[in-house]
Amino acid sequence: ATGVSRPFVSSVEGLLVRWGGFVDAHGCSRIRGYTVSLRQPSPSAPDGYTLLWTASAVGETNTSVALPASLDASLEVGVRYSVHVAATSHAGLTATEAAAFTFAVDRTPPVVETVFDGADTPLDLACLPASLPPGCTWSAATDEGSGVLMVEWAIGTSRENASNVQPYTRVAVDATTGSMVRSLAEEWERTGKG
Repeated sequence: ATGVSRPFVSSVEGLLVRWGGFVDAHGCSRIRGYTVSLRQPSPSAPDGYTLLWTASAVGETNTSVALPASLDASLEVGVRYSVHVAATSHAGLTATEAAAFTFAVDRTPPVVETVFDGADTPLDLACLPASLPPGCTWSAATDEGSGVLMVEWAIGTSRENASNVQPYTRVAVDATTGSMVRSLAEEWERTGKG
């Protein structure tokens, strides 16, 4: 089977397992359906795992199934879980080796220690001279669980309106520390606010 797996998830609510690439090698009976299972490693179990959940997807083209949200509370942070998919033909033959991928749960958001108003300054500015463009400086963003996927910054008039001047804008993933300066005139021109 082919597919893209995510090594970490924050919640299984809405987690969709998708697969593709299964074929009936002889082409005689085609694929009747799939069995999907969620497993947790368990060295003391006879098979080396504990079966947590299983579902069936009927039909050759039905190649996805959603994991139930009820599983979310039972999954432990940092444990590697595996999802297995096996195909069954109309002749009743099931693949002996199922396609599998593993993931861990991370429920802790990234941490940014400090954010300062104003670019190129280690001080939090109370007011910004009109001659300077708005910007910010921040310390390293860290996440011990799954790492930092993205960094966004915005300009707003308060915590409640954190992005009412400039919407959240992604910066390079490797920009986990640094500063961002954007001309407010450029932003107003881009968004039509000016």
